[in-house]
Amino acid sequence: MFFTKIILATLLLSAAIAFEQKCFFPEPARDFDAYKLRGTTWYTGLQTNDAVASDIKCERAGNFTETSTGFQTDFRTFKKSNEHIDWVAHFTFLRSAVYQESKVKDDFSMTNAYTFDENGKYNSAADSIVENVLLERDFAFISDYLNYWMGILCSAEGQWIVWIYFQTKSPSLTNIAAAYNELQRLGVSTQLYASQCEKAH
Repeated sequence: MFFTKIILATLLLSAAIAFEQKCFFPEPARDFDAYKLRGTTWYTGLQTNDAVASDIKCERAGNFTETSTGFQTDFRTFKKSNEHIDWVAHFTFLRSAVYQESKVKDDFSMTNAYTFDENGKYNSAADSIVENVLLERDFAFISDYLNYWMGILCSAEGQWIVWIYFQTKSPSLTNIAAAYNELQRLGVSTQLYASQCEKAH
């Protein structure tokens, strides 16, 4: 059932997007309030086929905490269905709904979580995204606090990096449609793929 829903959502996105356009950084119309995500847990459901996402089965985010500079959240990154890496991400507020990852605090953790595949083999393309995009570029965080929470980045080369999280490993069509509609409103044009969260424990 979940697989069918994700396939339907992916087909919907594919039909609406004739070709992938070079990205631009979206300016969210409303602020992001991490406080509203306290007590909730989110799982990747859809993401771009970037080198980092392709090596991850699933990612879980929770324990959202406001800090003096922005917010932090706990991540559990699944490399295989039953193997994971736990780490904490720290985000610094820049302007409304726009943040930057802390290079000082998160470099080692992100490298550990994202630059090795499920067999422990180093992935240079993923490492390049970590060092040149995730730790350097601005994140736009958007959420309706019910259906989706998403992070959107735009690399210097014009590549979209979009990860959409849902409050369940099996999001409903309502959840997926809400996220899709927000991407359309923002003008984000990229192919999205289903995660494998339903296989992660």
